[in-house]
Amino acid sequence: PINQYRYKGAIMEDNSNMKYLFGFIGLLILGFAYWYASNPIVISVTGSGVVTVPATYVSSSVTLAVTGENPNDTLSAFSTKVAGVRELLMKSGVMEENISQTQPQLTPSALVLAGAKGYQATATVSFKTRYVADIGKLTVDLYNNGATVVSQPVYQVENQEVAEQEATKEAMSKAEKEGKVFARSKMKLIRKIVGVQQISSGSTAQAVVNDSKSENQLLNASGGVQIAKAVQVTYRMW
Repeated sequence: PINQYRYKGAIMEDNSNMKYLFGFIGLLILGFAYWYASNPIVISVTGSGVVTVPATYVSSSVTLAVTGENPNDTLSAFSTKVAGVRELLMKSGVMEENISQTQPQLTPSALVLAGAKGYQATATVSFKTRYVADIGKLTVDLYNNGATVVSQPVYQVENQEVAEQEATKEAMSKAEKEGKVFARSKMKLIRKIVGVQQISSGSTAQAVVNDSKSENQLLNASGGVQIAKAVQVTYRMW
C-alpha cells in the first residue's frame, strides 16, 4: 500500500509539473502573439491607371488687339476684327451660343510700350466646339485672321467622372498587387489597408494639339483623351 501511495503521489507531481510547463509555454505563445500583433510592418505602394475615352469637345480662347490713332477709330477697327473672328468660328462649326467675349479694354499705347502713340483695344473671345479634330486648322486660321494669342486647347469628355472612377479602380488594383507581392516576399500572412491617397498627376500644357496636356488628361494621336489616376496605398502587415 505504501508503494501504491508513493506511485500515485509521483503521478500527481508529474501532472502538476506538466501544468506548469504548459502554462509557461502558453505564456510564451501569448507574449509572442502580443509582440507580433503590436509590431506590424508599415509600407506604402503605388499604382496608376489610365482610361482612354473619345474627346467630346474642345475649348479655347483668342486674344485680339488693335491699335489706332484715336479712341473712336481704334474701337471701330477692333469691332470689325472681333466680328471677323466670330464669323470664322461659326463657319468652322462653332455654335453662336458657345462663343463669349470679354469687354474691350481701351488703353493708351504708351502704357503698353514706352514712347508709343495712339491707343490699343484688347479683348478675349472664348469658344467651345465639338469638332475636336479640326482645332489645329482652326488655330492656324485664327492667327491668319489677326489673333494675337490663341490659348492652349482644353479637351473635355462627357461622363468624365465614370472614366475617372475606372482609372482609379485600375490604379487600386495595381497597388494591391504590389502589396501582395511584398507580403509574399516577407512571408506576411495578414495585411490591412490603413490609408489611401490619390497622387496628383497634373502636367504642363504644350502648344501642339496632339501633345496638348491638361490636369489628369492627355490627348493621344487617335483623338482620344487619356484619363490618368495614381494612388498610394498604405498597408500594415503581420
